[in-house]
Formats: sequence, C-alpha cells, structure tokens
Amino acid sequence: RSPQFIVLAATLPQVAVQYLVMQMASAGWVTGAVVGMFAFWLLSVVVSSLMTGALIYSGAVLLGTGASPTLGESYGHGLRLWWKVFLCVLLAGVLTGLGTLLLIVPGIILMVAFSVALPALVIAGRGPLAALQRSMDLTRGYRWLIFVTMLLLWLVTAAVTYLTTGFDDQRFETGTSFLVALVTAALQQMLASTFPVLSLSTYSAIRAAGREEPPPAESAPPLR
Repeated sequence: RSPQFIVLAATLPQVAVQYLVMQMASAGWVTGAVVGMFAFWLLSVVVSSLMTGALIYSGAVLLGTGASPTLGESYGHGLRLWWKVFLCVLLAGVLTGLGTLLLIVPGIILMVAFSVALPALVIAGRGPLAALQRSMDLTRGYRWLIFVTMLLLWLVTAAVTYLTTGFDDQRFETGTSFLVALVTAALQQMLASTFPVLSLSTYSAIRAAGREEPPPAESAPPLR
C-alpha cells in the first residue's frame, strides 16, 4: 500500500523482461532480443504511466482521508488514466524539448510551468491539454520556488545515484543475478518516483494557498 510497494510492483515486470532480453542477446539470439527490446519499450511506456498515476492517486487519497488505498485500488485508478498520463507527459516533454532548443531557458520555464499537470489530470479529472494549461495557471507566482525545489531534489537524487551505482548501469551484464538487477532497478525507480510525489506536494500546497480546483470528477480521489 505504500509508495515503495507501488514502485516495486511496476519495477518487477520491467526488470524481468529486460533481464530476459539481455540474456538472449548475450546468448546470440539476435532476433529474439530485437523483438524483446520492442516489447520492453512498450511495457516501460505503459507501466511508467500506470505507476505515475497510481502514485499520485495513492498520495492524494492519503492526504485527503489519512488512509492509503490498497495496491489494487491505486493501480486500478492508474489503469483507467494511463493513456491520459502518457499523453500529458509526452506533450509536456515535446514542448519542453522545443523550448530547450531555444537557448535552454524557455525549456526550463515550461518544465516548471508544467510541474503540477499530472496531479491536475489525476485529481481534478482534466484531459492532457487542459491539465497542462491548468498547471501553467496554478504555478504563476510560484515558479522560482518550484524551480529551486526541483533543482535541489535533482541534485539529491543525482548524488544518491552516484553513490549507489556511479551512473554506470551494469545490472544486466552477463553473469549478473536477477536479484541484483531487481534491487538496482527498484532503487532507480524509487529515486525517479520522488518527482511525481514532489508534483503532488506542490499541487496540494498551491491549492492550500487559495488556488482551488473545481469539484473533482467522480473517479478522482477525495481531497480535503
């Protein structure tokens, strides 16, 4: 029921598929490895969107009721929204990437402006485009603070990654056990999951400061 279990449930199938693919590649099964890599990419897209939606939903319910939903409830909600989450992340990524090409600064501004789009989507039941627009509205006046917070979190996660793996992803080398691969991948996923949690915390703090959302959709989690 905790965020750690949500991350682990998302990590296990991805690691299993990637571990199998790398073992096939090391054994010379090139065709099987190519097919497997495509399957891994597709699985990663779906599972990442599922996990993000489930994390935000679980955190929102915990904030609103004081009790965490079950793993099934969290992923059930994530399953209903995974394609919207994926489109929202894709659109934000494309727009931020284009902004980055324009001397970097516009990309950073858009990254911060879109920082609470996913909670707006998951909690308020908005579509991908509407969630991005709502995020831009909510973050006005808070963007420098959000930027500094995101930068500090990035520095912390980078430091932890360096201390644990040295930025050298060797978990799928020949001879590496599945358990080592799973533990390493789970640690990396947990570090990455701090950003959706930060997004939810930022969204909740902005709402608490007086920028209320309209009543959420029926499928959205209850919030105080």
